Amino acid sequence: MRISRSLWTLSAALMSVALLFAGGGVASASTSWTIAPVVGGLNSPRGVAFDGQGSMYVAEAGQFFPIDVGPFGVSRTGKVDKFTFGGGAANSVWSTAFDSLYDSAHGAPEVLGPAGVSASGNGCMKDSQGQRNGCQVLVIISESRDGVNATTPGLTFSQIGHLYRLDGASGTPTDKSDVGDQQYAWSAQHASLWQEFPDSNPYDVLVTKDPTTDTIRTFVIDAGANTVSEVLPNGTNHIIAFIPNDP
Repeated sequence: MRISRSLWTLSAALMSVALLFAGGGVASASTSWTIAPVVGGLNSPRGVAFDGQGSMYVAEAGQFFPIDVGPFGVSRTGKVDKFTFGGGAANSVWSTAFDSLYDSAHGAPEVLGPAGVSASGNGCMKDSQGQRNGCQVLVIISESRDGVNATTPGLTFSQIGHLYRLDGASGTPTDKSDVGDQQYAWSAQHASLWQEFPDSNPYDVLVTKDPTTDTIRTFVIDAGANTVSEVLPNGTNHIIAFIPNDP
């Protein structure tokens, strides 16, 4: 699996757009910034998002364990955490565990688990069961079942490559789509596009809401299949664009 520079750039662009809308604009060149840590002890953090109430969600890919070059290992150390802010500190609200893969196939420790996280809406607090006012908290889990099984047959897991919606109040996950396997199948059907196909590694997610129609739309970037896709309400992935790897 190779994450191309093109996909990293697009992922960063999506994050920038999200922050732009969340912040209402871009700071001037003269603005001074003070950077201070608010949360520590995270295990391979990959994604961060804020909902309409200002609560923060962090995706932790999980922990690496020593393993021979080649196969994947799996653990239950991936997480998505929710924090609120008060009294000058971040306060933990909930933490939901997810599957996490680890390997050393590229000569260095690698962990793949919860990756991109996206949030929107003002109804993600306790007294609304995390569902009112358009609350959407989504996380994408890296890799795909079929891709992992091609490398390491017989490995047991259930969440790898899936898109989950998390209840904003409790963190309870609901499976929305097997993004990784759909992307892996698409790349197999289009193997002529890239020498390392089939491959899939969904890595970032963006949830949006149309201010006029209130329609919720979800988009995923796959750094293995090199695609941008929309996840439809029935879980089907609609490919919007394929982005070639750098020459």
